[in-house]
Amino acid sequence: AGKSYAVKLEILRMMMMGTDVIVIDPEMEYKDLANTVGGAYLKLSLNSDRRINPFDLPKPIEGEDVQPGDLLRSNIITLHGLLKLMLGDLNPDEESILDKALIDVYGLKGITMDVVDPSSFEPPTMEDLYRILGSLEGAGGLTQRLSKYTTGSYSGIFNKPTNVDLSAGLMVFCIRDLEDALRP
Repeated sequence: AGKSYAVKLEILRMMMMGTDVIVIDPEMEYKDLANTVGGAYLKLSLNSDRRINPFDLPKPIEGEDVQPGDLLRSNIITLHGLLKLMLGDLNPDEESILDKALIDVYGLKGITMDVVDPSSFEPPTMEDLYRILGSLEGAGGLTQRLSKYTTGSYSGIFNKPTNVDLSAGLMVFCIRDLEDALRP
């Protein structure tokens, strides 16, 4: 007993210390807390008008020694993980094609490994990746699997620019109404 209360209290303590907190909320337990502390509450579902673009890139942390390409490389690695969840298992050829497509899709927007602060550029979207994959030889299977997230039944969550303020101290992602297949 008291697990939710303890977690909410710990969130408040962490926020008082200046720590940003992210919560994945499967049961809408954290909505009131987010509203009370001025945090952001994002209800993820296919019918939601709120979007998150996984291609967004962060600003370099002030005071850290960031080399050109560090932030881009890190996000590409993260996108590989997300796309493996979305597309299923990839064979080595598909992984290579996907890596090239991710580098190319950022290059389309002027974001290359030579850029130190890519956050000042407009990021690409999942639809941009879909178009890039469509132009690459051997990417037919990847393009087909990605289409359900760009134009198919799962489109809507990750295929448009972000329209949510993700910089609030508390960010709550409610996944209660998200389809079971999309929860991972």
